[in-house]
Amino acid sequence: MGGSKDDSELAEINTEVEELIVMANDTQVSDKGETNAPTTTNPEWKLLLGIGTLLLLQTWFDIAPAGPWGSERFSNGVIGLTGLGLIYLAWFRFTFKIKGVAPTIDRWKTPKESLPKVALVAFIFCILAWLAGGPLSSSFPEPAGMIFGLMGSLLLLQIIYVWLVLGPLADN
Repeated sequence: MGGSKDDSELAEINTEVEELIVMANDTQVSDKGETNAPTTTNPEWKLLLGIGTLLLLQTWFDIAPAGPWGSERFSNGVIGLTGLGLIYLAWFRFTFKIKGVAPTIDRWKTPKESLPKVALVAFIFCILAWLAGGPLSSSFPEPAGMIFGLMGSLLLLQIIYVWLVLGPLADN
């Protein structure tokens, strides 16, 4: 990967294929029988963000049913994690303008410039994990520190991956 000529050609081909798919799915015919230019539509993310936020906010209140496992707290956690998942999907769709889950390097516009920003966000999540699991634990749901820690760890793993691909493992 690492910015070689083959990578730029591959990215160009991917862009062309995505444009062809959009054209095939979104081409409109005018009343004269001419084909108009396709309109690129961004995937819906606002609804996912709204529902995810509501599901996440309910974790601060004990309003979840006991569920088939007989535990309101477990149901509360499952609903909160579902909300986090929806918020992540909304972020992904907003950021990359496509439906998907994994932010692979070829989706990043400027990986070298984005790397410090992602590192800062990972550091913030690690600090939040410490705060939510320690000094401010009475203000957060019990597993909040663990969830923040998981998110920070996953971001750190992404950072290491991008750094390795752009640095020591780059095709020069």
